[in-house]
Amino acid sequence: AAPPVPAAAPMQVAAPAKLDLPPVPAEAPETALPTLAPDAEPTRGDVERPAVDIAERSCADLSAYAGAWNIGTRTMWTEYAYQLGWRSEFAIEFSTTDGCALDLKVTKYPERGADDSAKEPLLLETKAEAIPDPDGTWRVELDLAFEGDTTTYGKPEAYHVVLTLSEDAGKPSLRAVAEKWTNSGYLLRSAVWEGRRGLPPSTRAVRVDGLACAARCQLMCAGRRSQVACRRNACEDYEDTTGDPCGPASFDFKAPMRARSARRAVNKGGSPLQSSLDTGSKKRLIPQCTRNGRRLVGTWGIWHTNGSGTSNHLEFSIEAEGCQLRGEATGPDGSSVAFTGEVTPAGTWVLVPALTSAWFPGTFVLVGVAEDAPALGVDAADNKSSLRAYRRSSP
Repeated sequence: AAPPVPAAAPMQVAAPAKLDLPPVPAEAPETALPTLAPDAEPTRGDVERPAVDIAERSCADLSAYAGAWNIGTRTMWTEYAYQLGWRSEFAIEFSTTDGCALDLKVTKYPERGADDSAKEPLLLETKAEAIPDPDGTWRVELDLAFEGDTTTYGKPEAYHVVLTLSEDAGKPSLRAVAEKWTNSGYLLRSAVWEGRRGLPPSTRAVRVDGLACAARCQLMCAGRRSQVACRRNACEDYEDTTGDPCGPASFDFKAPMRARSARRAVNKGGSPLQSSLDTGSKKRLIPQCTRNGRRLVGTWGIWHTNGSGTSNHLEFSIEAEGCQLRGEATGPDGSSVAFTGEVTPAGTWVLVPALTSAWFPGTFVLVGVAEDAPALGVDAADNKSSLRAYRRSSP
Protein backbone atom coordinates (compact mmCIF):
# COMPACT_ATOMS: atom_id res chain seq x y z
CA ALA A 1 0.00 0.00 0.00
CA ALA A 2 1.14 3.57 -0.64
CA PRO A 3 2.51 5.53 2.32
CA PRO A 4 0.18 8.13 3.80
CA VAL A 5 0.35 11.46 2.02
CA PRO A 6 -0.68 14.95 3.09
CA ALA A 7 -3.85 16.47 1.74
CA ALA A 8 -3.64 17.97 -1.73
CA ALA A 9 -2.66 21.62 -1.93
CA PRO A 10 -2.67 24.01 -4.86
CA MET A 11 0.60 24.68 -6.64
CA GLN A 12 2.51 27.63 -5.23
CA VAL A 13 5.42 28.81 -7.33
CA ALA A 14 8.50 30.06 -5.55
CA ALA A 15 10.72 32.88 -6.77
CA PRO A 16 12.86 31.89 -9.75
CA ALA A 17 15.71 29.64 -8.65
CA LYS A 18 19.10 30.41 -10.15
CA LEU A 19 22.29 28.45 -10.57
CA ASP A 20 24.89 29.41 -7.99
CA LEU A 21 27.83 29.77 -10.36
CA PRO A 22 31.35 29.69 -8.87
CA PRO A 23 33.47 32.85 -9.06
CA VAL A 24 34.78 33.59 -12.55
CA PRO A 25 38.56 33.15 -12.80
CA ALA A 26 40.73 36.11 -13.79
CA GLU A 27 41.27 34.70 -17.26
CA ALA A 28 37.89 33.18 -18.09
CA PRO A 29 37.41 31.70 -21.57
CA GLU A 30 35.78 33.97 -24.09
CA THR A 31 32.03 33.34 -24.48
CA ALA A 32 30.65 32.60 -27.94
CA LEU A 33 27.10 31.88 -29.01
CA PRO A 34 26.96 28.28 -30.19
CA THR A 35 26.00 27.02 -33.61
CA LEU A 36 24.49 23.57 -33.29
CA ALA A 37 25.35 21.58 -36.39
CA PRO A 38 23.81 18.09 -36.46
CA ASP A 39 27.19 16.41 -35.93
CA ALA A 40 28.52 18.72 -33.24
CA GLU A 41 28.20 18.52 -29.48
CA PRO A 42 27.17 21.92 -28.03
CA THR A 43 29.85 23.66 -26.04
CA ARG A 44 30.30 27.29 -25.08
CA GLY A 45 34.02 27.90 -24.97
CA ASP A 46 36.95 25.54 -24.52
CA VAL A 47 36.47 24.58 -20.89
CA GLU A 48 38.77 21.95 -19.45
CA ARG A 49 36.91 19.87 -16.89
CA PRO A 50 38.97 19.76 -13.68
CA ALA A 51 39.55 16.48 -11.95
CA VAL A 52 37.23 15.89 -9.01
CA ASP A 53 39.09 15.47 -5.74
CA ILE A 54 37.16 12.84 -3.80
CA ALA A 55 39.81 12.19 -1.18
CA GLU A 56 37.42 13.43 1.48
CA ARG A 57 34.40 11.76 -0.12
CA SER A 58 35.00 8.06 0.14
CA CYS A 59 32.53 5.64 -1.39
CA ALA A 60 32.01 4.40 2.15
CA ASP A 61 30.27 7.72 2.89
CA LEU A 62 27.38 6.54 0.74
CA SER A 63 26.26 4.23 3.54
CA ALA A 64 24.71 7.32 5.17
CA TYR A 65 22.10 7.31 2.39
CA ALA A 66 21.28 3.59 2.58
CA GLY A 67 17.77 2.59 3.49
CA ALA A 68 14.32 3.78 2.47
CA TRP A 69 13.34 7.27 1.32
CA ASN A 70 9.80 8.45 0.57
CA ILE A 71 9.72 10.95 -2.29
CA GLY A 72 7.37 13.87 -2.86
CA THR A 73 7.32 15.67 -6.20
CA ARG A 74 6.49 19.05 -7.71
CA THR A 75 5.76 19.20 -11.44
CA MET A 76 7.78 22.00 -13.04
CA TRP A 77 7.17 21.63 -16.80
CA THR A 78 4.26 19.90 -18.46
CA GLU A 79 2.29 19.99 -21.69
CA TYR A 80 -0.86 20.65 -19.68
CA ALA A 81 -0.84 23.55 -17.21
CA TYR A 82 -3.46 21.96 -14.95
CA GLN A 83 -0.97 19.17 -14.16
CA LEU A 84 1.22 21.69 -12.28
CA GLY A 85 -0.98 20.91 -9.27
CA TRP A 86 -0.63 17.14 -9.56
CA ARG A 87 1.46 15.13 -7.18
CA SER A 88 3.17 11.76 -7.37
CA GLU A 89 4.89 9.77 -4.69
CA PHE A 90 7.85 7.46 -5.06
CA ALA A 91 9.88 5.36 -2.65
CA ILE A 92 13.56 4.55 -3.15
CA GLU A 93 15.52 2.03 -1.11
CA PHE A 94 19.31 2.15 -1.44
CA SER A 95 21.91 -0.42 -0.55
CA THR A 96 25.62 -0.06 -1.23
CA THR A 97 27.69 -2.72 -2.97
CA ASP A 98 31.29 -2.53 -4.23
CA GLY A 99 32.90 0.88 -4.53
CA CYS A 100 30.37 3.60 -5.33
CA ALA A 101 27.86 1.17 -6.85
CA LEU A 102 24.29 1.13 -5.55
CA ASP A 103 21.42 -1.34 -5.69
CA LEU A 104 18.05 0.40 -5.78
CA LYS A 105 14.46 -0.68 -5.32
CA VAL A 106 12.12 1.98 -6.70
CA THR A 107 8.36 2.15 -6.13
CA LYS A 108 6.07 4.52 -7.99
CA TYR A 109 2.66 5.45 -6.59
CA PRO A 110 0.96 6.81 -9.75
CA GLU A 111 -0.17 10.40 -10.19
CA ARG A 112 -3.26 11.51 -8.34
CA GLY A 113 -5.67 13.60 -10.36
CA ALA A 114 -8.65 15.67 -9.33
CA ASP A 115 -10.36 12.76 -7.55
CA ASP A 116 -7.20 12.13 -5.44
CA SER A 117 -7.70 8.39 -5.78
CA ALA A 118 -4.77 6.04 -5.11
CA LYS A 119 -3.69 3.47 -7.70
CA GLU A 120 -1.66 0.27 -7.49
CA PRO A 121 2.08 0.92 -7.04
CA LEU A 122 4.61 0.03 -9.74
CA LEU A 123 7.91 -1.62 -8.75
CA LEU A 124 11.36 -2.07 -10.28
CA GLU A 125 14.92 -2.88 -9.23
CA THR A 126 17.99 -1.34 -10.83
CA LYS A 127 21.70 -0.57 -10.31
CA ALA A 128 23.57 2.71 -10.57
CA GLU A 129 26.85 4.39 -9.66
CA ALA A 130 27.21 7.47 -7.48
CA ILE A 131 29.43 10.09 -9.14
CA PRO A 132 31.15 12.82 -7.06
CA ASP A 133 30.45 16.28 -8.51
CA PRO A 134 32.65 19.38 -8.04
CA ASP A 135 30.04 21.08 -5.84
CA GLY A 136 30.47 18.45 -3.13
CA THR A 137 27.35 16.41 -3.94
CA TRP A 138 26.94 12.87 -5.23
CA ARG A 139 25.10 12.47 -8.53
CA VAL A 140 23.18 9.30 -9.41
CA GLU A 141 21.62 9.08 -12.88
CA LEU A 142 18.73 6.66 -13.32
CA ASP A 143 16.64 5.53 -16.26
CA LEU A 144 13.42 4.08 -14.87
CA ALA A 145 10.84 2.26 -16.97
CA PHE A 146 7.95 0.95 -14.89
CA GLU A 147 6.02 -1.84 -16.54
CA GLY A 148 2.45 -0.71 -17.14
CA ASP A 149 3.24 3.01 -16.76
CA THR A 150 1.24 4.23 -19.75
CA THR A 151 -0.97 6.88 -18.20
CA THR A 152 -0.41 9.79 -20.60
CA TYR A 153 -0.81 8.60 -24.19
CA GLY A 154 -1.31 4.87 -23.69
CA LYS A 155 2.21 4.02 -24.87
CA PRO A 156 5.42 3.09 -23.01
CA GLU A 157 7.01 5.92 -21.07
CA ALA A 158 10.12 6.20 -18.90
CA TYR A 159 11.89 8.56 -16.50
CA HIS A 160 15.40 9.99 -16.63
CA VAL A 161 16.37 11.09 -13.12
CA VAL A 162 19.36 13.09 -11.89
CA LEU A 163 19.46 12.24 -8.19
CA THR A 164 21.52 14.35 -5.77
CA LEU A 165 22.81 13.00 -2.47
CA SER A 166 24.25 15.61 -0.13
CA GLU A 167 24.26 16.86 3.44
CA ASP A 168 21.78 19.44 4.70
CA ALA A 169 22.55 20.81 8.16
CA GLY A 170 24.70 17.74 8.78
CA LYS A 171 21.98 15.26 7.79
CA PRO A 172 21.71 13.15 4.61
CA SER A 173 19.57 14.82 1.96
CA LEU A 174 18.03 13.43 -1.23
CA ARG A 175 16.74 15.65 -4.04
CA ALA A 176 16.35 15.10 -7.77
CA VAL A 177 15.06 16.36 -11.09
CA ALA A 178 13.10 13.78 -13.07
CA GLU A 179 11.98 13.93 -16.69
CA LYS A 180 9.26 11.73 -18.10
CA TRP A 181 9.61 10.79 -21.77
CA THR A 182 7.68 8.84 -24.37
CA ASN A 183 9.50 5.97 -26.03
CA SER A 184 9.56 8.18 -29.16
CA GLY A 185 11.72 10.78 -27.42
CA TYR A 186 9.12 13.44 -26.56
CA LEU A 187 9.30 15.14 -23.17
CA LEU A 188 6.04 14.86 -21.22
CA ARG A 189 6.85 16.28 -17.83
CA SER A 190 9.71 17.38 -15.57
CA ALA A 191 9.57 17.54 -11.80
CA VAL A 192 11.63 18.20 -8.70
CA TRP A 193 11.81 15.33 -6.22
CA GLU A 194 12.56 15.60 -2.52
CA GLY A 195 13.09 12.62 -0.22
CA ARG A 196 12.41 12.13 3.47
CA ARG A 197 12.94 9.23 5.81
CA GLY A 198 9.34 9.50 6.99
CA LEU A 199 6.26 10.87 5.23
CA PRO A 200 6.96 12.37 1.79
CA PRO A 201 6.65 16.17 1.53
CA SER A 202 3.51 17.59 -0.03
CA THR A 203 3.68 19.23 -3.46
CA ARG A 204 3.77 22.67 -1.87
CA ALA A 205 6.56 21.68 0.53
CA VAL A 206 8.94 20.36 -2.14
CA ARG A 207 11.74 22.93 -2.45
CA VAL A 208 12.65 24.13 -5.94
CA ASP A 209 15.47 26.49 -4.95
CA GLY A 210 19.05 25.57 -4.12
CA LEU A 211 19.17 22.53 -6.39
CA ALA A 212 22.59 21.06 -7.13
CA CYS A 213 24.07 22.40 -10.33
CA ALA A 214 23.76 19.11 -12.24
CA ALA A 215 20.09 18.81 -11.30
CA ARG A 216 19.46 22.43 -12.30
CA CYS A 217 20.98 21.76 -15.73
CA GLN A 218 18.61 18.81 -16.07
CA LEU A 219 15.59 20.97 -15.23
CA MET A 220 16.38 24.04 -17.33
CA CYS A 221 18.15 22.79 -20.47
CA ALA A 222 16.57 21.29 -23.60
CA GLY A 223 18.20 18.18 -25.02
CA ARG A 224 20.52 15.65 -23.41
CA ARG A 225 23.63 17.09 -25.02
CA SER A 226 22.75 20.58 -23.84
CA GLN A 227 22.38 19.24 -20.30
CA VAL A 228 25.79 17.57 -20.46
CA ALA A 229 27.38 20.76 -21.83
CA CYS A 230 25.73 22.77 -19.05
CA ARG A 231 27.21 20.45 -16.41
CA ARG A 232 30.64 20.75 -17.96
CA ASN A 233 30.52 24.53 -18.38
CA ALA A 234 28.14 26.05 -15.84
CA CYS A 235 28.92 23.86 -12.86
CA GLU A 236 32.55 24.92 -12.94
CA ASP A 237 34.45 28.19 -13.39
CA TYR A 238 32.95 29.69 -16.53
CA GLU A 239 31.94 33.13 -17.71
CA ASP A 240 28.35 33.42 -18.93
CA THR A 241 27.19 36.72 -20.38
CA THR A 242 23.54 35.86 -20.98
CA GLY A 243 22.72 34.66 -17.47
CA ASP A 244 21.72 31.34 -19.03
CA PRO A 245 24.28 28.52 -18.93
CA CYS A 246 22.10 26.10 -20.93
CA GLY A 247 22.25 27.85 -24.28
CA PRO A 248 19.91 26.77 -27.08
CA ALA A 249 18.25 23.40 -27.37
CA SER A 250 20.74 20.82 -28.65
CA PHE A 251 20.05 19.02 -31.91
CA ASP A 252 18.86 15.87 -30.10
CA PHE A 253 15.90 17.80 -28.63
CA LYS A 254 12.40 17.22 -30.00
CA ALA A 255 9.85 20.01 -29.65
CA PRO A 256 6.86 18.96 -27.49
CA MET A 257 3.99 17.22 -29.24
CA ARG A 258 1.53 19.97 -28.27
CA ALA A 259 3.82 22.60 -29.82
CA ARG A 260 3.91 20.61 -33.04
CA SER A 261 0.14 20.23 -33.18
CA ALA A 262 -0.36 23.95 -32.44
CA ARG A 263 2.09 24.81 -35.21
CA ARG A 264 0.02 22.83 -37.70
CA ALA A 265 -3.10 24.70 -36.59
CA VAL A 266 -1.36 28.08 -36.91
CA ASN A 267 -0.07 27.27 -40.38
CA LYS A 268 -3.64 26.49 -41.44
CA GLY A 269 -4.78 29.89 -40.21
CA GLY A 270 -6.30 28.59 -36.97
CA SER A 271 -6.10 29.83 -33.40
CA PRO A 272 -5.07 27.30 -30.71
CA LEU A 273 -6.87 29.43 -28.13
CA GLN A 274 -10.14 29.55 -30.05
CA SER A 275 -9.94 25.82 -30.76
CA SER A 276 -9.59 25.19 -27.01
CA LEU A 277 -12.50 27.44 -26.13
CA ASP A 278 -14.70 25.79 -28.76
CA THR A 279 -14.28 22.37 -27.13
CA GLY A 280 -15.43 23.19 -23.62
CA SER A 281 -17.07 25.63 -21.24
CA LYS A 282 -15.76 29.17 -21.71
CA LYS A 283 -16.78 29.94 -18.13
CA ARG A 284 -14.29 27.31 -16.98
CA LEU A 285 -11.59 27.68 -19.64
CA ILE A 286 -11.17 31.47 -19.83
CA PRO A 287 -10.06 31.77 -16.17
CA GLN A 288 -7.49 29.06 -16.87
CA CYS A 289 -5.90 30.84 -19.83
CA THR A 290 -6.13 34.16 -17.96
CA ARG A 291 -4.13 32.61 -15.12
CA ASN A 292 -1.58 31.33 -17.63
CA GLY A 293 -1.32 34.82 -19.12
CA ARG A 294 -0.46 36.24 -15.70
CA ARG A 295 2.21 33.55 -15.31
CA LEU A 296 3.91 34.68 -18.53
CA VAL A 297 4.13 38.39 -17.74
CA GLY A 298 7.74 39.55 -17.49
CA THR A 299 10.96 39.34 -19.47
CA TRP A 300 12.01 36.13 -21.17
CA GLY A 301 15.19 35.09 -22.93
CA ILE A 302 14.48 32.93 -25.96
CA TRP A 303 16.98 30.85 -27.88
CA HIS A 304 15.85 30.44 -31.49
CA THR A 305 17.64 27.78 -33.51
CA ASN A 306 16.77 27.49 -37.19
CA GLY A 307 16.79 24.38 -39.34
CA SER A 308 20.42 24.98 -40.32
CA GLY A 309 21.52 24.87 -36.67
CA THR A 310 22.27 28.58 -36.24
CA SER A 311 21.11 30.02 -32.90
CA ASN A 312 20.19 33.56 -31.82
CA HIS A 313 19.54 34.77 -28.30
CA LEU A 314 16.46 37.06 -28.15
CA GLU A 315 14.69 38.96 -25.38
CA PHE A 316 10.90 39.19 -25.09
CA SER A 317 9.01 41.54 -22.75
CA ILE A 318 5.51 40.10 -22.33
CA GLU A 319 2.30 41.71 -21.09
CA ALA A 320 -1.07 39.98 -20.80
CA GLU A 321 -4.71 40.99 -20.89
CA GLY A 322 -6.83 37.97 -20.18
CA CYS A 323 -5.76 35.25 -22.61
CA GLN A 324 -4.17 37.75 -25.02
CA LEU A 325 -0.44 38.57 -25.06
CA ARG A 326 1.50 41.52 -26.42
CA GLY A 327 4.92 43.05 -26.05
CA GLU A 328 8.25 43.81 -27.67
CA ALA A 329 11.02 41.50 -28.84
CA THR A 330 14.67 42.53 -29.08
CA GLY A 331 17.05 40.77 -31.43
CA PRO A 332 20.81 40.13 -31.29
CA ASP A 333 21.42 43.29 -33.37
CA GLY A 334 19.55 45.46 -30.84
CA SER A 335 16.56 46.06 -33.11
CA SER A 336 13.03 45.64 -31.74
CA VAL A 337 9.77 44.20 -33.09
CA ALA A 338 6.31 44.45 -31.54
CA PHE A 339 4.29 41.25 -31.26
CA THR A 340 0.87 39.99 -30.25
CA GLY A 341 -0.15 36.55 -29.12
CA GLU A 342 -2.35 34.30 -27.04
CA VAL A 343 -2.13 31.54 -24.46
CA THR A 344 -4.45 28.54 -24.14
CA PRO A 345 -5.93 26.99 -20.98
CA ALA A 346 -3.42 24.13 -21.34
CA GLY A 347 -0.45 26.51 -21.42
CA THR A 348 0.43 26.64 -25.14
CA TRP A 349 1.39 30.18 -26.18
CA VAL A 350 1.74 31.79 -29.58
CA LEU A 351 3.74 34.95 -30.42
CA VAL A 352 3.18 36.69 -33.77
CA PRO A 353 5.55 39.49 -34.94
CA ALA A 354 4.06 42.71 -36.32
CA LEU A 355 6.89 42.65 -38.88
CA THR A 356 9.02 39.61 -39.65
CA SER A 357 12.80 39.85 -39.46
CA ALA A 358 15.78 37.55 -39.87
CA TRP A 359 15.73 36.76 -36.16
CA PHE A 360 11.90 36.70 -35.74
CA PRO A 361 10.88 35.14 -39.07
CA GLY A 362 7.35 34.09 -38.14
CA THR A 363 5.05 32.81 -35.42
CA PHE A 364 6.67 31.23 -32.37
CA VAL A 365 4.79 28.41 -30.59
CA LEU A 366 5.84 27.43 -27.05
CA VAL A 367 4.57 25.10 -24.33
CA GLY A 368 5.04 25.66 -20.59
CA VAL A 369 4.01 28.44 -18.19
CA ALA A 370 5.65 27.55 -14.84
CA GLU A 371 7.87 30.23 -13.35
CA ASP A 372 10.77 27.96 -12.38
CA ALA A 373 11.07 25.99 -15.61
CA PRO A 374 11.65 26.72 -19.30
CA ALA A 375 9.11 26.89 -22.10
CA LEU A 376 9.85 24.72 -25.15
CA GLY A 377 8.66 24.99 -28.71
CA VAL A 378 9.21 25.63 -32.37
CA ASP A 379 9.16 28.31 -35.05
CA ALA A 380 5.93 27.66 -36.93
CA ALA A 381 7.54 28.43 -40.28
CA ASP A 382 10.51 26.06 -39.88
CA ASN A 383 9.86 22.38 -39.26
CA LYS A 384 13.43 21.77 -38.06
CA SER A 385 13.70 24.75 -35.72
CA SER A 386 13.60 24.79 -31.94
CA LEU A 387 12.79 27.34 -29.23
CA ARG A 388 13.86 27.36 -25.61
CA ALA A 389 12.58 30.18 -23.39
CA TYR A 390 13.64 30.97 -19.85
CA ARG A 391 12.48 33.68 -17.47
CA ARG A 392 14.85 36.60 -16.93
CA SER A 393 12.60 38.68 -14.65
CA SER A 394 9.06 38.79 -13.28
CA PRO A 395 6.93 41.85 -12.36
